[in-house]
This record gives sequence, structure tokens and C-alpha cells, in this order.
Amino acid sequence: MENSKNKLGNNYLKIVVSFVIFLVAIVFILNSFESNELPTINLSNQESKIDYRVKLFKNDFIKEDYMEKGKTYITDLVDDIEVDYNYKITNSKKFDSEYGYNVSYKMTINHNSTGKQLWTEEETIVDNKNITPDKNTIEVKEKAVVDYDKLNDKIKLFKLNYNIPIDCKLEINLNVIDLKSNEKIALTGINTNLNTEIIDIEETEYNSLQPEVETLEENNDISVVVIISIIVAIISLLFFIIEIIRTIRYNSSRKSYYEKAIYKILKNYGDVVAELVSPVDLTNLNVIDVKNFDQMLDVEEELRIPIMFYETIKNKEGEFVIVSNEIAYRYILRDKITK
Repeated sequence: MENSKNKLGNNYLKIVVSFVIFLVAIVFILNSFESNELPTINLSNQESKIDYRVKLFKNDFIKEDYMEKGKTYITDLVDDIEVDYNYKITNSKKFDSEYGYNVSYKMTINHNSTGKQLWTEEETIVDNKNITPDKNTIEVKEKAVVDYDKLNDKIKLFKLNYNIPIDCKLEINLNVIDLKSNEKIALTGINTNLNTEIIDIEETEYNSLQPEVETLEENNDISVVVIISIIVAIISLLFFIIEIIRTIRYNSSRKSYYEKAIYKILKNYGDVVAELVSPVDLTNLNVIDVKNFDQMLDVEEELRIPIMFYETIKNKEGEFVIVSNEIAYRYILRDKITK
């Protein structure tokens, strides 16, 4: 009996442990996929159209107030640079975050002979604005004005104060931002120089600050740890199912002495045994208890009277009775465990 309880307890323990291992492996796998989830924006599908013009100071030579894009400009005549952005991202899936944009300038000062960076300054000239995606498209149209003359004077003052040979680059960028992470995901713009006699303005090659999208199915670089977790999950699930089946089979085959005996009696002698729904009233009868069921069979064979059976305690105890005249022959079958 004690061994049966220990075996059953070990089976239940195996079931619980295997199921816990399976759950832990599944949670780890899901977390791994979530943490390694690739961007949902395919930033390679971009269109950037930038138009700009340069506002000039009044002078005796160039009569126009503005010079259009694609020219070479005399630095001392440049007042402002006006930029007109038209930028669009088209994605294969619906955008699943919140997005915004701003426009900023960035000055980078490098040492002329060594190329080492000495100083940078970045400032927003168009504050953050929210973008409402049109399903799988983000489109931004924005104008920005940079006071080129003011920035150029600032660089001249820097050079005058420190007497250092420098190169200075000016970038004017439209920045697309993921508002949830507060990170730039793409930029486009123009760039030129400061502290030179003449300048050319070039469009910055727009680029994404995140890798191109790949679906999880296309990503074959799954970590070894995740593969091991999948294997562990499968093995623990199979072990769990096997232990469940073994426990069910063990419980179904784990019958008591009484259950086995009554099953055998009813199977072999069902034609002479009548099962009752209520007990036989033995109050006014002379009851003779017999030692075993074989003796009841001898009485039945001699008297030719059916054996009546009533289960007094379900799956634990039952009594077989033959009544003849004022005598009741009785055999009580009990589970040995309950003795």
C-alpha cells in the first residue's frame, strides 16, 4: 500500500515538474522573439524631395533677392537658407507606433589639419509635430528657415577667439521620430559649409537609422538558446503527456481486493447471483455466516436457491445471502485494506 502511494505521488510530481518546465520554456521563447522583434517599418521605401532657395543681402551686383537651388553662393551675401521638405515613407504593413518629426540644424567643427572633431552644436528650428499615418504611409511636408549669416558669424568668432584652423559643416535635417522610444528612425536634409568664401549646398543622402525589415520567418539567425528552449519545451510536453497517460492507466488498474473479488464473482457466477438495490431484512431470521463464497455456492447447489447480493459499502463491502425457511446463509466480502 505504501509503495503504491509513493509511486502515485512520484507520478504526480513528474507531471507537475514537466508542466512547469514546459511553461518556463514557452515563456522564454515568447520573450526571446518579442525582445528580438525586428522593426515593422521598411525604411528603404522612402521618397525625399527637397527644394531650397538662398536669400541674399542687398548688394550692388546681384539684383535678385533669392538664388535658386543648385548654384554656388558667395558666403558674405547669404542671409537665410529656406528649405521646403516633402518626405514620404511607405510601408508594407500598417504603422504600429506613434510618430512625429522636427527640423534641426547641426554644426560640426573639425580641426583643419587633423580632422578631429572640436565642437558640435545642434538646435531644433521646427519643434516636434505629430504625424498621423495614412494606414501604411507617413508623409511630411514642412518649411524651415535657417539664419545662415548668424551661424557663420558664430563660427568666425570661434576661429578668432581661439586662432585655430577649422572646417565647419552645417546640416539642416528633417528628423522622423518614433515617439514611444523617442528615437530618430530616419532623416533627410541638406548640408553646406561655414567659414568659407563660397558655398555649395548638397542634399544629404537620406537614410534610415534602423535596419530594413525582415519577417521572423525570413530571419534564419535564430539564437542557439531559443532553439534549445524549443527542444526543451517539446520534450517536457511529451514527458507531461506520457506521465498523464501512465497515471491514468495506473489508477484504472489499481483496484482493491474487494473490487477484484466482486468482479470475478459476478463475472463467473452471474447466473446464480442476483444483485439487489436494497438489503435483505434478516431481523427474524436465524443467520448463519459462512467462511467463504465457495461455501455459498455449495448451499446454492444444495438448495437450488439464488444467491442475493447487496453492496453495503460501495467498493468496500458487500453481503451474499441465501434465505431458506427461517434460515439465512450469509457471506460478507470485505476489502482487505479496511480490515
